[in-house]
Parts: sequence; structure tokens; C-alpha cells
Amino acid sequence: MTPFEQYLVEYREGRKALPSVHYQGKNVDPMIYQLAVAKYELGLYAAGMLPTRGWKVTPYKKFFGLQGRDRKALVIQLEAILERYKAELVDIGE
Repeated sequence: MTPFEQYLVEYREGRKALPSVHYQGKNVDPMIYQLAVAKYELGLYAAGMLPTRGWKVTPYKKFFGLQGRDRKALVIQLEAILERYKAELVDIGE
């Protein structure tokens, strides 16, 4: 189980509290927001840019369980995680 999956389980069980995220006046699921930001940053990385000074890919690889060195493959793996999470939200009716 990756740290992201473990964090997700603890969040759903109420053992972890996450800050509320607001976008355009609406509440947004904090895990979706986190995945979206990670997808944006990895997309920049795949295009050959660093999102911010001092940014490293290793924490993302460890937290989400991403593997490999190919930058575009990392984005594809993260997109798969995002789609799987969105499907889980639909299944549980959130």
C-alpha cells in the first residue's frame, strides 16, 4: 500500500483531517485537488521544466508509488491513479 493509499484510508475512516479546499466558491475534495496539483507539476516535469525552484520528483514517486525514470510514464501512472480515485468517488456516491 502506497503512502497515498494509506492516507486515503485514514482520511475516509476519519483518522486524518485534511484542510478544506475551495475553488471558485465551491468545496473541492482535497484528495482530488492534491492529485490535480501533482498531475500539473509532473506534466511540467515531463515537458522538461521544473515547477518550482528546488522541486524534486522523488517525493512524488514515493508518495504515489510511481515507478520508472521516463517522465511521461510517470504522468501516465499518476493519471491512472487519478481516474481510479474518481471512479471510487462515483461508486460511493460522493
